[in-house]
Amino acid sequence: MAIQLSFPTSFEYVIRLDRVKVRLINPDEKDQWDELMQKHHFLHSANLAGNQLRYVAELYGKCVALLSFSAPSYHLKGRDEWIGWSEEQLAQRRHFVVQNSRLLIMPDGTLNNLSSRVLSLCSKQLSADWEANFGHPVMLIETFVDPAYHRGTCYKAANWIRLGETQGFKRSGKGFYESHGSPKALWVCPLQPDVQKILSAQELPAELTAHERPISSAYVVAKLSLKPLDSLYGHLRTITDNRGKKGLRHSLASCLSIVVCGILAGCKGLTECAELAESLNQRQRQALMTRYNMTSKKHEVPSYSTLWRTVAGTDPQEFETIVGKWFHQQKDELPKAICIDGKALRATLDEHQKGHYAVSAVPHNPENDFFFEQTMVECKSHEDEAARNIIASIPTLKGVTVTLDALHNQNQTMNLIVDEKQGDFLLNVKKNTPQLRSSIENLFMNPLVEPASCKTDSKGHGRREIRTIKVLDITPEQTNWPHTYKAAMLTRERDTIRQGEIIDSESETTFWVASHQGEKINAKQLLEGTRGHWTIENKLHHKKDRSMDEDRYQARNGVARIMSYVKSLVALVLDVPESHFSWELSCFSFSYRFGNSISDRFVK
Repeated sequence: MAIQLSFPTSFEYVIRLDRVKVRLINPDEKDQWDELMQKHHFLHSANLAGNQLRYVAELYGKCVALLSFSAPSYHLKGRDEWIGWSEEQLAQRRHFVVQNSRLLIMPDGTLNNLSSRVLSLCSKQLSADWEANFGHPVMLIETFVDPAYHRGTCYKAANWIRLGETQGFKRSGKGFYESHGSPKALWVCPLQPDVQKILSAQELPAELTAHERPISSAYVVAKLSLKPLDSLYGHLRTITDNRGKKGLRHSLASCLSIVVCGILAGCKGLTECAELAESLNQRQRQALMTRYNMTSKKHEVPSYSTLWRTVAGTDPQEFETIVGKWFHQQKDELPKAICIDGKALRATLDEHQKGHYAVSAVPHNPENDFFFEQTMVECKSHEDEAARNIIASIPTLKGVTVTLDALHNQNQTMNLIVDEKQGDFLLNVKKNTPQLRSSIENLFMNPLVEPASCKTDSKGHGRREIRTIKVLDITPEQTNWPHTYKAAMLTRERDTIRQGEIIDSESETTFWVASHQGEKINAKQLLEGTRGHWTIENKLHHKKDRSMDEDRYQARNGVARIMSYVKSLVALVLDVPESHFSWELSCFSFSYRFGNSISDRFVK
């Protein structure tokens, strides 16, 4: 079958514009399509990138236009800022965007409104055609218009959106760009409403989740700080091996290294760690110092039962101390702010809510600050004691603010932070301390002086949030609570916005107390501190639940404690993305990224 090239008259076209039809070309028409594109298109090229679909527009069975769609630009500032997605989301969801890479109106077929008609028809069927050919739908079309040749009127008539101009660069190789000195106009066409909100959301709708791609292993490993991993194996070797010596084949350090690598590679439990170990090749097994069998002349890996016995027999407190020491060696300075909070491992809880609770301390800015402490308790009511143990393990807190939830609002904790460690605290005040709560509320209802205040207004992900804080200087005598020199009232007003309209509004007021005296902290810093306190929820707890499936991990005893500790470290070291991170990090990628041998980087 061939593309027919005789054209109808203008009169026929005007009265029968609705007869224009768009279809995918047949395989045997590709050569003719390419030849016509090379001959008549101003680029004189039919080369397309990545996945691609070619269309022909016909009127009364005769060709009047040719167009194509192919892979989108790898990085495009205007598009990416308009969508609002993160770098990780871009890597996972770029394939939901396609590029209208060619549009050619055939000679003698340049009739009014033909271009916009063809674009409109294609946009209606493109997603279904793309899914039928490549297994996933598309949600956005992009294109470039060279102002030296066209003004983009047809895209405007087809309701495309102009996002501005490009910076005039082209991709000349993998990861390299060079200027071509000719900025293009950037246009986009959403194929469904709220495409910005969907593509930038933490979670995609259910119908798109299966099509979201895992982040490549090369990208994940690139986020690793390789130098700190050099000495980890050496620290693991210092942990006491409590296993019996009879029949001992695999070293403790080798078993724990496999577990750590397994968690890095996305394993959620020891079963998956054992499966990963079994899949390692001989070079990888040698790099992890696995047992060498003199008879078979091969390196052997421990089984699941061996890994279980090894981890279960390891003293969790010693493991946390030694690995924590390794982690803290990466930076000597303490962060300016630390948040402490607990998280339940839900699968371990019984009907009385007894089980495993991980109490962790992380910096407000984990991307730049190295700090982490964690311990495990078996009852939520013991979280306060665990928090004090963490604080007590830190030599000094001078210049550091510790933020805590209302559960830790106790005299012992306050005195430990301020008197013994020379630090400061910022504590949320709730109804579990009614006297303190009432005192703070009364101070703001009848202030003796005008409170200092600070306000922020932020928008993102379909929400607008206004945060206003008012701060009063107080004394411990006014609250009958030790070391309380600042009182703060924080009001959060949140509007949910859809298509420019507010569909839901909510407001919340919380109260805080701080130990900072005089000018040590101002209203803006307190506002930042209250927001930074939720870092532990967003950067640690949420990631462990969503990415590592920790809430469904049912192991108890020391295994649960050690696995939770390693998962926390991985979440902080990698700063993993929050949305559907599939952890496709194979040991092959370790070898590829780290050079000829894992041992060069990870083990010594």
